[in-house]
Amino acid sequence: MSENDLIEGTHPELFDEACRLTGLAYLMQVMHGDTPSHQFLLHELRRLDWLILLDTGTPHPGLRMAIELLESIDCQ
Repeated sequence: MSENDLIEGTHPELFDEACRLTGLAYLMQVMHGDTPSHQFLLHELRRLDWLILLDTGTPHPGLRMAIELLESIDCQ
């Protein structure tokens, strides 16, 4: 599935939530004095997704979308 298919095949609210969560992970990294990186964002979103899954038993759709979008980007 292409990045555009993933975005266009969902509700705009879900994409907004994915962007919000990615932005919060980015801000957290900057606030801790780290240099923002693609790998850190993926790690942080996966960690949060795992914690939510453990707590609720259900994956968070916004986090899953953000992770899929970031995984589809080649940053090498």
